[in-house]
Amino acid sequence: MTAPGILWLTRDFRLRDNPALLAAIADGPLLTVFFIDRLTMAQGAASRWRLERALRIFDAALRVRTGGKGIVVLRGEAHEILPALMKRLSVRQLHQSDWSTVEMQALQDRMRAALRPLGAGLILHPGHLLVHPGAVRSGNGGAYRVYSPFARAVRQRGPDRPAADAPPGIEPCTEPLGGLDLSTLDLAPDLHRGRAALERFAAPAGEEAALAGLDDFLDRACAYPRERDRPDLDATSRLSDHLAVGEISPRTIWARAMLRAEISPE
Repeated sequence: MTAPGILWLTRDFRLRDNPALLAAIADGPLLTVFFIDRLTMAQGAASRWRLERALRIFDAALRVRTGGKGIVVLRGEAHEILPALMKRLSVRQLHQSDWSTVEMQALQDRMRAALRPLGAGLILHPGHLLVHPGAVRSGNGGAYRVYSPFARAVRQRGPDRPAADAPPGIEPCTEPLGGLDLSTLDLAPDLHRGRAALERFAAPAGEEAALAGLDDFLDRACAYPRERDRPDLDATSRLSDHLAVGEISPRTIWARAMLRAEISPE
């Protein structure tokens, strides 16, 4: 069996502008793994409910491109489970989108330590920022300490370009690995009465909904400066939920906004 390319899915539930996904596809037949771990369950119930929606929709999108193979959902800690799985499948590279929080960095450190005896490594891919911090440096080569010159440098350099879309056809890993049934998964059993309100009033989830919401906002963005503080008007983008789980990237938002500005400067 050809060794698969493994995507350790923690955020960035999207097919467009997802360098970690593209790198895993380049390594071999795609294996996408998501862990229900302590970090996941430490989130509030509403956040876990929203995360589950992102997981389900992204799984369905992957199945369209792989011919039916979706996300392998496992319960437990990634650094305790993935090394043995990678050894079994003869995989030496693990790909993940880099979300720089203190908790995630600690988890990444544990993963690196667990992979080191195997001679394997964790490869982090940018995707949740307009510009990678390492690409913006002051005149003496160090990091900026004041926002204004930093912002000027970012505007002068321009944001990173979005990565390519995932290919329409993706070869999946066919190794039987088990995993939880997404159709019966409930990440927020403690949501209780709030579930009905969220199911009724929450905005649509998923990458396609995020892109449609962006296009809708750009259609009316010229009114944003004067209407954004009016709670009686639908003036904001409502993209926060999508950005929080990576159903759309800041680079995609910037690129589409700039294209729209060129086509329709008003």
